[in-house]
Amino acid sequence: MLSYRNANHAAFSHGCSMTFEQAIALIADRPLFSAGDLPESPSRPVQLCRWVASGRLYRLRRGLYALKPPYQRSAPHPFLVANRLVDDSYVSLQSALHYHGMLGEPPPAITSVTTSRPGLRETELGTFTYRHIKTDLFFDYEEIEVRAGQVARVASAEKSFVDLIYLTPQSGHPRYILSLNLINLENLNLRKIIRFGKKMKQGRVKMAVRGNASLYRAEVGKKIIEEFKTRTTRSGE
Repeated sequence: MLSYRNANHAAFSHGCSMTFEQAIALIADRPLFSAGDLPESPSRPVQLCRWVASGRLYRLRRGLYALKPPYQRSAPHPFLVANRLVDDSYVSLQSALHYHGMLGEPPPAITSVTTSRPGLRETELGTFTYRHIKTDLFFDYEEIEVRAGQVARVASAEKSFVDLIYLTPQSGHPRYILSLNLINLENLNLRKIIRFGKKMKQGRVKMAVRGNASLYRAEVGKKIIEEFKTRTTRSGE
């Protein structure tokens, strides 16, 4: 006996047009879906265009869609959208630094690096920017569950920092490091950053690492002083 889902596939494969309700039954659990996730039929491209025009679907790029409220069961996380818009990419730079608690304010656009072409993607789900990076520098990211059932590629805090320095001219100057207003610097692994900087083989990365090390020591020192003052105050009560 065929399940409802399999019965739908069988019917569409014989050229039948699918209704929106039948499509929802197939893709409702997917925050994002491609045209290929629906059964192939002569009417599929026309139906998708109609559902986009009627406000039922987001069209994010050619072949990539998301259900609009109230039809979607789970809104796609921006990092997942960023990954799917450009396949050979991971979230890095300011967005990943904010995710790791290193920046107080999120950037206006989701920032990623890619081995493909750089560019800007504006969608109904947000703005996404992509910076090009060499294939041999495309490393130190992990797949993180950013929302229940949604996994995205996100750079480590250290790689996000080094990517930002590497891709920003004159970023090695201490003033630029200060302008980032980084927080929680004590959570960064400086040895890891130095190792990445050597692999990048760029002078400004080394300069930025030295500047960041100074800020790191200052941040840790400030916390030690604050803790000492707190303990002294308590002991005197």
